[in-house]
Amino acid sequence: MIAKHIAGVVMIIPVGDSPNARITPVVTYALIAVNVLIFLLSLPLMGQVADPNSPLLHEYLDALIAQGRLAPDAAAAAMSQVSSYDLMVFSRGLRPSSLSLLDFMTAMFLHGGWMHLLGNMLFLWIFADNLEARLGRGGFLAFYLITGIAAGVGDVVLRWGSPIPSVGASGAISGVLGGYFIWFPRNRVRLFVLFFPFIMRTINVGARWVLGFYLIVQNIFPWLLTGSEAGVSYGAHIGGFFAGAAAAMLLGGRLQIRAPGRSEHESLHAEDNMSIEESRPVAEFQPKQPERSPRWESMATDSDGGDALRVFMALSDAEVSSMPLSRIEATGRQLTHAARLQDAAVLYERTLRVRGTGADLNNLRLAFALVLRRMGGFEPQSRALAQQVLAAPRSEEESKIAHAFVFRN
Repeated sequence: MIAKHIAGVVMIIPVGDSPNARITPVVTYALIAVNVLIFLLSLPLMGQVADPNSPLLHEYLDALIAQGRLAPDAAAAAMSQVSSYDLMVFSRGLRPSSLSLLDFMTAMFLHGGWMHLLGNMLFLWIFADNLEARLGRGGFLAFYLITGIAAGVGDVVLRWGSPIPSVGASGAISGVLGGYFIWFPRNRVRLFVLFFPFIMRTINVGARWVLGFYLIVQNIFPWLLTGSEAGVSYGAHIGGFFAGAAAAMLLGGRLQIRAPGRSEHESLHAEDNMSIEESRPVAEFQPKQPERSPRWESMATDSDGGDALRVFMALSDAEVSSMPLSRIEATGRQLTHAARLQDAAVLYERTLRVRGTGADLNNLRLAFALVLRRMGGFEPQSRALAQQVLAAPRSEEESKIAHAFVFRN
């Protein structure tokens, strides 16, 4: 995908992104494992010459001849070079001339070689975790498969009637990239740049610049210049990207933040109209058991706030309600400075939900608004928080900051 080689001396390849969601992206890892496993199980077929009497072999050669990829007089010699894996790809890949609903799914998990597989899995590993954190495991899996099918539709449209199959996860991954483009506009992508022997370094580039380059320069322009049968599934890439972007815009500001150690059922949510304090009544508190010292005093001041957050999430609502706001704000700053934005959002959301609507929470509301803006894709919620501050500002400075959030162009 965004990995380019020129004469063997120039290479630009993404190696990471930031900030990252602080979750274990189980579905992302599972998709990578399934793709790799299918490829490994297919290796024996790659070294096995296809049965010369197979009707599928003759259909495959006829397709190559019809597309001008094989001269008719070379068909006999080519038979010995076709592997059983080639025929499996031909039968289970996505062929516009012979459509099957099953092929839309199976084509997503087949690859043409090691480099094809590794390139796709690299992009899935880099970009998918933030979407999985936002959508949850089930939601992300549905997003991946649906945009993958939409990518297949795009491929069929641009290669209408072609008997040549397309395979690979890149269409579904393009859907992930489209969603990332909408939801995480302020993220940064780390690119490894090699211009041998002059440059060899890693640089950080805005996510929208990187993904825009992928869409326009690496797909739309080549498709316009070379057409749909250039050996790259431009239709799948373009269709998947736009499907992912459209899905992200339709899903809008729905926020799902997974707290450390909590189940999916206990995830914290904030909807588009997000009135955090007003929409959720303060929980009824259980009688507090006498303790020698409050448990929140064990919140360590570690460098990234992770230990303090784990202690905070283990506290009861009564303890969260009674602890000093300064300790919560300090942990929020640690998490934000460490680019643990998802964790900071968890901290702020729980505090606001538990402690109610007082004006003493204005600093925390503004900090939460800033975190949501940096995460990208949560502008309505960010403005809703600032509007709550504007309704009861405690100082002129608070009013100015909140006004900037609400009326920002």
